[in-house]
Amino acid sequence: MATKLMICQNLTEILESSARYCNAPIEFHHADLTIPSKVLTTRQLWYQAHENARLIRDIHNVTEDTIVLIHFDNHEQNIIWLWSTVIGGYLPAMSPAFVNDLAQRRKHILHLNSLFKVPLILTSDRLVHEFLNIDGLHIVTVESLINKLLNGVSYVPRTTFGHQKEPEDAAILMLTSGSTGNAKAAVLRNNQIKAALAGKIAHHGTEKGDVFLGWVALDHVASLCQIHLHALALGARQIFVDKTDVANNPLGFLSLIHNLRVSVTFGPNFFLTALSNLLDKMQPPTPISRGWDLSCLKVIFSGGEANTVQTCISAMAHLEALGARRNVVSPGFGMTETCAGSMHNLFCPNYDIKMGLEFTSVGPCIPGLAARVADDNGHVIKSPNVPGALQIKGECVLKEYFNDPFATSASFTTDGWFITGDTALIDDGGYVRLCGRTKDLIIVNGVNYYPHELERAIEEAKPPGLTPTYTVVFSHRPDGASTEKVVVVFSPAYGYTSAESLTVSSDAISKITARLFGVSPYQIVPVAATLIPKSTLGKISRPKIAAEYRAGGYDTYYAEAAEAIKLYRQTNLRRPEGETQKSIADLFAEMFHTPTSEIGIDTSLLDMGVSSIELIAFKSNVQRILCLDQEIPLISVLMDPTIHGIAAAIQQMQQPKQYNPVVKLRASGEKPPLWFVHPGVGEVLVFLNLAKYINDRPLYALRARGFEEGEEFFKDLPEIFATYFQHIKTTQPRGPYAIAGYSFGAMIAFEVAKLLEADGDEVRFLGSFNLPPHIKDRMRQLDWVEAGINLSYFLDLISEEYAHEISPKLHELSNDDALDHIMSCASQDRLAELSLTKNKLKTWITLAHKMQEAALEYEPSGSVASIDIFHAIPLKQVAANRTDWIENKLSKWADFSREPPRMHHVDGAHYTMMSPAHVFTFQKTLQKALHERGL
Repeated sequence: MATKLMICQNLTEILESSARYCNAPIEFHHADLTIPSKVLTTRQLWYQAHENARLIRDIHNVTEDTIVLIHFDNHEQNIIWLWSTVIGGYLPAMSPAFVNDLAQRRKHILHLNSLFKVPLILTSDRLVHEFLNIDGLHIVTVESLINKLLNGVSYVPRTTFGHQKEPEDAAILMLTSGSTGNAKAAVLRNNQIKAALAGKIAHHGTEKGDVFLGWVALDHVASLCQIHLHALALGARQIFVDKTDVANNPLGFLSLIHNLRVSVTFGPNFFLTALSNLLDKMQPPTPISRGWDLSCLKVIFSGGEANTVQTCISAMAHLEALGARRNVVSPGFGMTETCAGSMHNLFCPNYDIKMGLEFTSVGPCIPGLAARVADDNGHVIKSPNVPGALQIKGECVLKEYFNDPFATSASFTTDGWFITGDTALIDDGGYVRLCGRTKDLIIVNGVNYYPHELERAIEEAKPPGLTPTYTVVFSHRPDGASTEKVVVVFSPAYGYTSAESLTVSSDAISKITARLFGVSPYQIVPVAATLIPKSTLGKISRPKIAAEYRAGGYDTYYAEAAEAIKLYRQTNLRRPEGETQKSIADLFAEMFHTPTSEIGIDTSLLDMGVSSIELIAFKSNVQRILCLDQEIPLISVLMDPTIHGIAAAIQQMQQPKQYNPVVKLRASGEKPPLWFVHPGVGEVLVFLNLAKYINDRPLYALRARGFEEGEEFFKDLPEIFATYFQHIKTTQPRGPYAIAGYSFGAMIAFEVAKLLEADGDEVRFLGSFNLPPHIKDRMRQLDWVEAGINLSYFLDLISEEYAHEISPKLHELSNDDALDHIMSCASQDRLAELSLTKNKLKTWITLAHKMQEAALEYEPSGSVASIDIFHAIPLKQVAANRTDWIENKLSKWADFSREPPRMHHVDGAHYTMMSPAHVFTFQKTLQKALHERGL
């Protein structure tokens, strides 16, 4: 097959050659090998792709110039529809999984829609909701296409337009790292891919008899080119498993290699580190005692981040003991722009030990690629062992980014060499060693992050003691570390003498970093502003600050600050006592990546920036590690989320409890408290995202009665109003009061505000989060089933689109059958995250329905001093658009306010206005409104 590769002109011919001469299997396995695998031969793929290509050609508004965005969450569909697009003669673009940050996701989707000039988006019914119902997208599900085929609707004749593609034509578009910034689309040409595959085969000596194992998603060039197309070009057997099956179970990776006789696979440095550490700690039965035989294993490609020599030595010692060859791990360098691995070290770790290296060389270039380094002035460095900017050239290197001439021009030297953005040297043996990056990028466990994103978040949070505009974030890889670390350098406003100030600033920076990057900083370094020089234009040179840090220029400042903070914590922290408190503290440290030395019994979950999901996961973990038979009520954690409070709640679980609606989200602050009233679902978790950003005042939330065992639901609205009024007065005896309600809660907030005013108190701020004063018509639309559907969407158990779709069907069923249907189609992972059983969800739906029933005849009356209205995109059932919503519904608050209402535009829709995607802008709007009210 390798010789046949040389006569193929395009990707279609490569697949055709494999189908005709080899008919090699493509297998899709589960980590549990007792579960039957799916097998698709290349011949079956060839014929199926032809049928699917006809269906694509039959789609309205699809032309030969249409880009096809391939968006699936499994290997099988990605492979089938990639080849269906290629054979149809279209240009496919592989779409990576979307980020959870909905604001960034929306930005990314809109960018792709513009970049690709309104592409055809091929996806599945299950994933349509991921596109956020954005207008202007051309989305087609493969289920709808297959239904056409089954119903005989498609009449387009079978034609292989992919055969007509020339070697220089674009074959596939691959997105570069763009999870937070705008992604570029690398144009991989037919002859570029062919050259890359030929180079890989020649460099590694792979052959038809090899067995390839892929576990990274196909939108990653390592999976597409290094595994899938590589195996296809050879006519070799290829196996795919889900990423989570391998990443979460390194030993399962070895089991797969043994049982499936894998010879070629992929393993980045962080994964090899985890595998090696696990094997180091293993007690019998060890892999050897299990009889595992890895003599089949020829090579593990490793890339994505620098490999440490020590990790390679340790990992290969274990693998060699299981029968693998000595140099089985092959560290390399590759980019999307080079069709993955374009340099590989074939003699690791021997070569690297001989050269006395800490990080492995990435070896020589594959055949067909050349590398050089240049100095800061662009002059080529011809002497060996001198670091410079790494540049590459060859047939396997891209020539352009799609629809982005500026990026293309900026990526090449005047003599046509591609600028990688990495710093490297080429040693006497022609081996390339990476020394760092000229690009501002941080790679933690193989995930790309951008330092400017964290710098901006820290600056905007305005932590106490921080001098604005003097925050610098960069990466650092300490000796022996398996991955890069995050370092933050900042200038303290109050000097070095205040240990309290340094502690507060450092804690705030640490929490923001953990929230954005998922890891705590390696070091937070306070230095004088004079040590963070700015240019005449006010720009800080991040590389210069990083270089000074690595040279030890800030060591003294860090050591002094660290000692001051340590002493402050030792003096002021109340240490956990007893097994319960100590176990909870250990869990804090583990889940939130915080040293135990920084955790006291007054440390709060909410101080850690915990999300609602993390809160529930924490509760479940406490129950597990303490072996509790009785479930900890969520309200017990919310009422006092400190280590002391949680431990006390566990001790008191057997005692009778009295309902208290007040949930303390933040205990302290110099400004007047802010009260939140729950929406119609009764729960207050929705306010947790918001509480992360408001640090200058106590925050309380009111939670409905009926969640906990033995609690009765409220019988009517007056009981709700009176109960909440009394508890607000008990907690905060005097005003001025600030109270805001989300959705249904705005009505309650309005009525409670009237009671406070009638009692002689000042309500200086009353906020309505997207609710008009007249609500009974909407309440009459909501029966028990509709309440269940809305709650399921609100909890992200089902998508909004699916909620609307199934509503008519569920209304034909009994309440219990409707609940069964919701449970069956809900995301099982989400149910587990929320610890939701059928009975718990039933109780929650009933509580929400009782709330809505109580308001069936509600008519607003009377007035309050003022009201602030925060308006988002309305529900489709209540208004045609935002303008209609404001002018015809929300504006009616003017009838119940003694001064004109103040309107505040917020991002997002009714159910997402305080979601992670929009909460940052929401809190800025809210805090501005509070400031304008003198609060």
